[in-house]
Amino acid sequence: MDFRKRYVAFLHDLSKLAKTHDELTDTDVRERLHEVINYHFVWDKPMRGFPKRFAMMSTAADRAVAARVRKFVADARRIAVDAEIPRGAARHALLEDSSARTRRGERYDVFLGSSDEVLRATKPAPDSIYAKAAKKKKYRPAYDPQELVITFKGRRLVPVFDAENAFWEYRLKGRSTAWHQDYFWPKELRQLARDALNGIDRPLGPRKPIR
Repeated sequence: MDFRKRYVAFLHDLSKLAKTHDELTDTDVRERLHEVINYHFVWDKPMRGFPKRFAMMSTAADRAVAARVRKFVADARRIAVDAEIPRGAARHALLEDSSARTRRGERYDVFLGSSDEVLRATKPAPDSIYAKAAKKKKYRPAYDPQELVITFKGRRLVPVFDAENAFWEYRLKGRSTAWHQDYFWPKELRQLARDALNGIDRPLGPRKPIR
């Protein structure tokens, strides 16, 4: 298997996991994935002490992400060695491949973020930092989000608050889809979501922490 095929398979795995763990696309999770892959794959640093925490909302979710990332990095390292792909810029370029997409059309940056420049070989932050971050992610809405549910071609769009970036967005829930990157949506669906949010006559406000 060449690198691109393995990379796309990895993105598919993350996309599937995001259906049940939508925090996977939160900024802090993406940054964690990026720093881990940069250190262990781009710079080929030892796998000893590979991170187990990725700022997910549960230990089980962290384990699921860690297992997928560790397997991808291990496979990618072997492929790079066999293909004589050097550390640094050459491996970084492999990750910044805009043609690598999931079956739903999601690009790599949806899950891993993006960087035009090659990052330094900085050791990933300790797991303890991300374990604390996960505890802060327990939220409940300050209002009933069901009030703002809209439908499009028989499917329900549910409003969700992005706590990291402090804005509300719609997520499409269907039989096998759970999109939230609205640039993949048809024009009429994007407009419908915007109109619904713009029509609210009261602030949507941040979510209140669960006590």
